[in-house]
Amino acid sequence: MRVKKTKQSDRGVYRYPVQVEDGRGGYRTAYNVIKPGEDGITEVMIKSLHAMDDHEVYLNVKNGHPPMTAEQKAAKKEWEEAHPGEKYTMNWNLSLDYIVGEDDEEVDKSHVLAGAFGRAWIYRGCQASGLFPCQCKTDL
Repeated sequence: MRVKKTKQSDRGVYRYPVQVEDGRGGYRTAYNVIKPGEDGITEVMIKSLHAMDDHEVYLNVKNGHPPMTAEQKAAKKEWEEAHPGEKYTMNWNLSLDYIVGEDDEEVDKSHVLAGAFGRAWIYRGCQASGLFPCQCKTDL
């Protein structure tokens, strides 16, 4: 799941991942690069591919952090008043694929897991105290 756009300096070409056999019975990720002027590829085609990727990133980020409802905003305000000096965690909606990541990624996403755990722990504590009346499952 992509959440970052391609840098402007890298947009002269288009790079995309493909799975190729590694010779040991498995697969690895390799990248194909297409350039304008080769095989009938134009700069407009490259720009269109990057525009589609940008839209995918936009939708992933939008889905990953949906806007808060009025009820959630009120609950956040109450929580912040009850816990001065502490930061209210965001309500991220991320897929397990994003959290776990790809095998070839070297990105540490432990902050995502820590945020999710912290939110569940805080939510349960506030729910037990009656701060958040729950209308959903309590087994976070």
